[in-house]
Amino acid sequence: MIESFWTYFIIILTIFVCLFICLSGIIKLIYEDFVRFENERRRRNRIVPINTLIRIAQDRHNREARERYIIEVEQYNKVMSELKNKIIVINPDDSMSLGTEN
Repeated sequence: MIESFWTYFIIILTIFVCLFICLSGIIKLIYEDFVRFENERRRRNRIVPINTLIRIAQDRHNREARERYIIEVEQYNKVMSELKNKIIVINPDDSMSLGTEN
């Protein structure tokens, strides 16, 4: 009789421990989903002032213009270095060709 009580007690105890572990895992998953949902909701509903948006757009435009200018200057310097000490010949048929170097 006593042996059967302790076996039932151990079985019931292991069932409660398993249920506790399962419930704690489920609660943890639900909590993580809730936190992720709240973070996404806050990120979606974020209000950005119009001044900030205008400043960001102007900065992006200025950066792109500066990059285009740098590329154009590099191309100009490359062409000018190639034309340095060369003679440009304009042919009678209005075509141009490079002469020899000095």
